[in-house]
Amino acid sequence: MVLETLADAGTITREVFFTGYAASYRNARRMMLHGVSAHRVDTKAKMSFANTLSKLRREGLVEQSKRHSGAWSITAKGKAWLAAHRGKRLPQFAPTAEKDYLKIVIFDIPELHKAKRQWLRNTIAGLGFSMLQKSVWIGEQKLPVGFMEDLNALGLESYVHIFAVAKRGTIL
Repeated sequence: MVLETLADAGTITREVFFTGYAASYRNARRMMLHGVSAHRVDTKAKMSFANTLSKLRREGLVEQSKRHSGAWSITAKGKAWLAAHRGKRLPQFAPTAEKDYLKIVIFDIPELHKAKRQWLRNTIAGLGFSMLQKSVWIGEQKLPVGFMEDLNALGLESYVHIFAVAKRGTIL
């Protein structure tokens, strides 16, 4: 997201990411003109953003502006990386109103695949499933065929187990 915003905007400051729509232009302009932060930002979010920018800078994808303190811009290498990866986002699915059997989705995805695990959580939550535990979800919504195909394409099929409850007992 940071690279895409830099590619679209040219040069930005962190205020663009941390302020509301109406205030972002005013705060960014004030920062560019006066070098003064117009908005206090939550420290944790600020540090996370700083770490992201630092990582992108080490990889040569962004650079800090020499004219404006606190301003960043995308490099030629960053533009090339963005062009190569722009269409490679993890898939998303819209929730369906179509009900099916009650399903229980259980997964244990290693830390190495943290982004895929977060994608799975966001996707099944977006499909209308409810979280029982961080890795145990329940719902009656029909799972799209593309969801199962993407699990296989992402190499998650051995970490994810989906159970359908055909007949409810006294527990559910």
